[in-house]
Amino acid sequence: MKSLLDYFPNEKIWMVNELQQKKNLDVRCCTCFSLYISDNDAIVQHYDLVNHGKFIKNTPEVEQIIAKLRDEEKELQKQEEEKETKRRKLEASRFTISYESEKLCEKLVTLKSQINHNPTLFLGLVTALSASAQMRIDGVLHPFTIFFTGNATDKNFITKCFKNNSNFYYTNTFTAKSMVSHSPRIRTWKIRENDLLPKIRNKVLFSSNTDALFLGNKPTVTDNISLMDSVLDGNGYESHSAVFANRGYKGDYNFVWSGTITNLNDRLWSSIGMMNNKPLFFELNNSSSNSIDELTNLVSNSDMGESIVEQIKKIWEIFSKASHNGEKHLKWDTENDDKKTIEHISKICIFLSHIRAHIATKNTHESTSGGTNYNFDTPKCEDSKKLMNTLYNLTRGHALLYGRDYLLPEDLEIILHVAISSIPRDRMNILKLLIQKKGSVNTFEIEDQLRVSKATALKEMEKVRLTGIVEDTNTNPTTKPIRGIKLKEQFEWLYDIKLLHTHTV
Repeated sequence: MKSLLDYFPNEKIWMVNELQQKKNLDVRCCTCFSLYISDNDAIVQHYDLVNHGKFIKNTPEVEQIIAKLRDEEKELQKQEEEKETKRRKLEASRFTISYESEKLCEKLVTLKSQINHNPTLFLGLVTALSASAQMRIDGVLHPFTIFFTGNATDKNFITKCFKNNSNFYYTNTFTAKSMVSHSPRIRTWKIRENDLLPKIRNKVLFSSNTDALFLGNKPTVTDNISLMDSVLDGNGYESHSAVFANRGYKGDYNFVWSGTITNLNDRLWSSIGMMNNKPLFFELNNSSSNSIDELTNLVSNSDMGESIVEQIKKIWEIFSKASHNGEKHLKWDTENDDKKTIEHISKICIFLSHIRAHIATKNTHESTSGGTNYNFDTPKCEDSKKLMNTLYNLTRGHALLYGRDYLLPEDLEIILHVAISSIPRDRMNILKLLIQKKGSVNTFEIEDQLRVSKATALKEMEKVRLTGIVEDTNTNPTTKPIRGIKLKEQFEWLYDIKLLHTHTV
């Protein structure tokens, strides 16, 4: 607190020994503002010459300043109390390693040991749970979408784990228009019961056979993408029809959408590329050939399916109980996030937003002329800030599953797999080849390794160049130059990602 000397520097200062020799002198302590009347025997004496001991004459002006300072002190005290209340509330709502979360970690360890013959499947299940867990974090107000692709056995198993779980809203398939229905066959007073959007608000929607939304004739796909893009903004959805006029929902409509997709072919990538809110993907093992050990393990562990489904259900029940703490949402401890982990997520975000940019063709003709007449439109990259929040929230969901409200490097594993799975297949093939060739590859190498024509090699090289992750290089300058591409310096950290060397495309 300020001293009275700051406001009355020219006033005479009285010391304690001077006051003892005076009568009828009304003064104030410059530090604590207490009143000292020299002829009052009951007054508390000021002999602390370090913190007190200095007085000035009490006047109306002095009392006015004291009143002002005391008001400021009360306001400051009020702010401190509010800060302390907020701190205690944060501490009370923190997801710490309690008895319940210890049980949760034990369940995850048990689950991992049960399916140790298929680590990618375990990682997929953890990813699905992490995507769902993020909804418990305070401030996560945007929908999250992730689709699982790969071999049919693992996809069906993931579907089975969430199909009969009452904590998730499961549907085998749905149409985009079912989010807000305008069917003329339904009575006005009953139509809200058919809307899907309010049913999945703040919940997890799990759908299998999701391909139908992105495939079909072009007008239908365009309509589906436009509608789902609006829903995935998280602000509700309203539409107008001649039957019911304007109807829909406003406000925060957050949800997690998980599902399975049969095949990530070029046609589907082209449809998804037009979206502003692109989904993420998780590729399960997709090898057409299996070893004897793998097939033997599949048979010997076939009776464990029901047990694992029950484990998933139990894990989610324990998580819901452990993460509630009487609060609707958990406060995240941002200050304790591992800074290197955040930096890695940022690198992955920038890379992913570049490499899966949508690149449309225009005025394409004579495609067999060496790939030189492909006219590509300007690449449409994702919003890096939105993608960063999406990846960050998924990573935080993983941390919550293991009883933490802060990030550690081990939380990056699912993000790396999801990021690599979310790269269009043709670009993924070239990226893998770039890593194998230490960052530089030419047209002939792409033709040979990927078994494509020169026209296709040139076309795909140009697409990758337009994404901004590589730059052009020419070899054999003395003869006819051979076109090549080289990984840009800012993306050389990709050399250290072992997943790129083993990922199946």
